Amino acid sequence: MIEGELGLLAATSSRARAEALGQTGAGDWKIEEVSEKPWPGCRHTHPVVEAALRYRPAVSTDEVDRVEMQTYRSAVEFCDDAVPDSPHRARFSLQHAFAVALSKGEPELQDYEGEALNDAVIGRLRRKIAVFEAPDISAEFPQRFGCRVRLYTRTGDCIEQSVLSARGDPENPVDAAASRRKFRQLLAHAGVADELAADFEQAILGLPSSGSVPLSLFAGLEALVDL
Repeated sequence: MIEGELGLLAATSSRARAEALGQTGAGDWKIEEVSEKPWPGCRHTHPVVEAALRYRPAVSTDEVDRVEMQTYRSAVEFCDDAVPDSPHRARFSLQHAFAVALSKGEPELQDYEGEALNDAVIGRLRRKIAVFEAPDISAEFPQRFGCRVRLYTRTGDCIEQSVLSARGDPENPVDAAASRRKFRQLLAHAGVADELAADFEQAILGLPSSGSVPLSLFAGLEALVDL
């Protein structure tokens, strides 16, 4: 998959040298600069999810009067959607992502489909959110995925949260436990049994020393995917 005729190197360069992969020193890998998505939905929505999670210990959904959300231009252009009516639109909605995170906690796959789209609490929160571009945050994009959120309570208080880099960015990384938890959630959503998911997890974590994954593991997936 890396050095083969249809592999990664052939797809990305006409002058690739597979032997150079073994000569690169620690800290030189560009993959270490790649962001990881800890939550479902468009990456543009991740900064506001993090802001919402910061509000949760101090603010309940009933206390919210209105929310002013400032972020970079691309996020506004792609994800300003206060009334998403499909799973696809919900995944690209800043308002939905924020409302889910504030009302329920860390978003999961089911929070973007089915009953979640018509949830009364989430719907009320979405309609209270106004989205704006902030030139200073746009100037940092795409090096930083940030936002500035001002939440106004019914008692007149204004609480501001600023996210400079979304969780999952190299500057704000997720820990190994969070990555493994997401891995399990994705397999569960696909219908993979817990025992098989645990076997896959251990096989993948063992790759640095074993170098391969037993083919027998894939037998359990035949009913789910066409291998």
